[in-house]
Amino acid sequence: MPVTESNTTATVLKGEWKILMNDCEKYLEDLPHENQPLIQRVPRVLCKSETNVKKLFTPEVIALGPYHHDNPDLKHLQNHKYLAAKQLIGTKTIDNFEKKVEDVIFEARQCYKEKLEIDEDEFLTIMFFDACFLLRFIDLYVQDKLQDLQISKNLHGFIVRDIFLLENQIPYVVLKALMNLTMKVDIETFIGRVMETKMQTTVERKAEPIHLLALLRTMLLGKAADNPGVLVKGDWQLFRSVTEMKDVGIELKKSDTFCLRDIIFKEGFIHSYLSLPRITIDDSFQSRFMNMIAMEMCPDSRLEHGIQSYVWFLDCLIHSADDVKELRSADVLFNALGTDEQVAKLCNEMSEDLAPDLHEYHEVLYGLKRHKKNKFLVRFYNTHFSSSWTTISFIAAAFLLILTVLQTAFAIFPR
Repeated sequence: MPVTESNTTATVLKGEWKILMNDCEKYLEDLPHENQPLIQRVPRVLCKSETNVKKLFTPEVIALGPYHHDNPDLKHLQNHKYLAAKQLIGTKTIDNFEKKVEDVIFEARQCYKEKLEIDEDEFLTIMFFDACFLLRFIDLYVQDKLQDLQISKNLHGFIVRDIFLLENQIPYVVLKALMNLTMKVDIETFIGRVMETKMQTTVERKAEPIHLLALLRTMLLGKAADNPGVLVKGDWQLFRSVTEMKDVGIELKKSDTFCLRDIIFKEGFIHSYLSLPRITIDDSFQSRFMNMIAMEMCPDSRLEHGIQSYVWFLDCLIHSADDVKELRSADVLFNALGTDEQVAKLCNEMSEDLAPDLHEYHEVLYGLKRHKKNKFLVRFYNTHFSSSWTTISFIAAAFLLILTVLQTAFAIFPR
């Protein structure tokens, strides 16, 4: 009897297997065909607690797009969306704008991973007014005229934060459609001002971004290396912090650009230099970076792990408040968050559960490994030549030693 049951079970499983294989094309349609991940919910692996989700991934002031549209706590700015649309359209007729959005509405809907339980008219309405608000806000932000939206100044920072949430994105195709009918909004300048950096606005892109968070990520990372090279095996935990690097003769310098990939190690005979891009760490730093990490960690993402790699590298540099202080002194880090202890704790928390790609900084890591061999020379230099007094003392001691050796030699071997 047990044998019969086993055969029956095997037959059922085999039948299901055949059905699955025959219908495999239907399942393959759900797999991504582009490098850009779709607009979707934050991966569960990053949603460790309700507090964490609310702090990092949930909009606080304004809902953009369909995912949080029905949240009653985010309805108080709805009238401001209507005002923004009116200001953006100006004296032109609304029909032309509505038609322009309608032409791309199917493409826009395909940008969302989750099946949306709303009809076409409601989706069109959401896209139109939310995109108008987003473009108008960005334009006024760049011009320092946000008072025209009649929104309390206290909410401006919260709105900027909400604009760069993964679940709060508007498809770029909708924004482009509206910009074709009105003035071109300087989105890249807006991103540069938000990050408080003079970012390069001529970032090389193979295709248009799917949304603003993707554009932010592209601008921050900069151009990837053409030949990433072979990762040299070894122990990369050579230095646990900036302070330890300083002790072995590695000095910090500010990079020429603000791209996160622009980390360069220049090796010297005694002292070496680690060039780092300047970053600003403020109240929104964690939210922005964790949402970009969420993009990289989405199940259908084919993105390289550039942001995860940078956060991991930053965590390697920062172990304590002293490391943050060294980065500030080198003008590499601007602390707009609070104390140096807070920055150190934040960086350590963000590095949890990441999957960095060591190829991103393999030349830097290999340079650090080679520099380790120079520790004796560095300590000798720091001991005897770190200041003018130690240098004079060393030279005097060496001179006396040479005289003593010569005196001894003449005593043993007189002329």
